[in-house]
Amino acid sequence: MADKKKALTTKQIKKYIKDGGGTCPYCGSSTLDGDSGEFGENCSQEVSCVDCGRQWIDLYTLTGIMEA
Repeated sequence: MADKKKALTTKQIKKYIKDGGGTCPYCGSSTLDGDSGEFGENCSQEVSCVDCGRQWIDLYTLTGIMEA
């Protein structure tokens, strides 16, 4: 029988965002790996957890700018 992976709950997603995306929303590990990201009209980055092997996509929103 196939291993059914549970979908993230709203609570898990909110905690992941609140914590700044520093730990796996599935297992809590801080050992994450991400690609370089896609930046354009929509900005995203594929992320995976080294420990549990789960994958997800972080979505980004421009919130402001600051002078360099």
